[in-house]
Amino acid sequence: MDNAVKFKANGKSAVTVSIEKGVLSIINKGAKPPISEDVMFEPFSKELNTKNKDGFGLGLYITKQIIEKHGLKIIYEYTYGKNIFKIDLNKILCS
Repeated sequence: MDNAVKFKANGKSAVTVSIEKGVLSIINKGAKPPISEDVMFEPFSKELNTKNKDGFGLGLYITKQIIEKHGLKIIYEYTYGKNIFKIDLNKILCS
């Protein structure tokens, strides 16, 4: 959530959080990160800009580790000017 707010496009665009068919989505309008999806979940990986000058590049790494400990996956996609992070919760919702 912090990254979604931090990296949203300037202006009044909002961060959207939704659950549809057991999939949690966190969406913000903004530019695609300059680092690849393979790298963005690695420790100490971060975009260097004024919005992220104080971060250590551990947020997505830690998030992914916690999600995977629960047997789930986090998926990133960039579509129509939106950064979308999805977590399929069906594995734990149907248990």
